[in-house]
Amino acid sequence: MFIGVQTDYAARARSNEVPASFHYISLAYTVVFSGELALRLIDEGRRFFTNCAIWHWNYLDLLVVVTSVAEAIIEESARWNGSAPGSSGMQSTSQLRVVRILRITRLIKLIRIARLIRFVRALRVLVHQISSTLKSLVWAVVLLTLVIFLFAILLTQSTTEFLIAHEDFDLSSGWDPDTKNPIATYWSTLPRSMLSLFMTMTGGVSYEDILGCLFDIGGITVPTFLFFIGFSQLAVLNVVT
Repeated sequence: MFIGVQTDYAARARSNEVPASFHYISLAYTVVFSGELALRLIDEGRRFFTNCAIWHWNYLDLLVVVTSVAEAIIEESARWNGSAPGSSGMQSTSQLRVVRILRITRLIKLIRIARLIRFVRALRVLVHQISSTLKSLVWAVVLLTLVIFLFAILLTQSTTEFLIAHEDFDLSSGWDPDTKNPIATYWSTLPRSMLSLFMTMTGGVSYEDILGCLFDIGGITVPTFLFFIGFSQLAVLNVVT
């Protein structure tokens, strides 16, 4: 919650500078987490690193605490040097490096959110179910990628043949110089064609925009595109889901 409030404040203020209260609250969190980790290390000893049941959570806690302590030390060092991280006075190379390091440690601190999973059984069950389906998800992604790749090749080849046959066709504006033609956006290269097909599958682009330029290209492009939509939506995605 505190990380979210701090992020929202920086976004609204459009500055990396935050009030001193934010720094002290963050420091308090660091002290609490460090104290908790120290007590657990004293109590569990070697079992902290070898407990087969929760060893991954222990290493996660250790990573979070180490990065939090590192951030606190860097911030205090910057304050003692006379300029807070992110202030306009920080222009030297060493100070800019401090800012970059702070940004990395703040990203790692987001891992704290994962600690909630450890204490809420419903979240643990949900995460376990998701992780158990990752293997099937990987093969589903491979299948979708192959299907998209195949149809993207067909559509890109048709587009290339159209552009070769119509040398007077302006790729940026089409037949009408006052309008921007979407062929360059959607079908001019293989990666663009794959992205266009993926966006079509996931609702990221309108069929009307895609079909508009395919009608200009003509040939088998429109039937190929419609077959791709039917095959991917009714066959592939139904099997995957």
